[in-house]
Amino acid sequence: MIALIVIAYIFEKRTVPGRRTYLIGANSEAARLSGIKVTKHLALLYVLSALLAGITGILLASGVQIGDVKSRQASSSTHW
Repeated sequence: MIALIVIAYIFEKRTVPGRRTYLIGANSEAARLSGIKVTKHLALLYVLSALLAGITGILLASGVQIGDVKSRQASSSTHW
């Protein structure tokens, strides 16, 4: 967890996309006037966020073995 925080901090402070994201969050109009394509950058951020959320969902589902094909036990909610 701490490693992820350190990676996020380095990304935000040391990379151009990180600084652009920070600027857009602080003042999107100033970012637009400085030449940053705000709508394109925000769209990419939303796509990245959705991708990471999807990967997280898959990892969580595989960790608790929901939908495990090899498990032949029905869950308690499927008993009629």
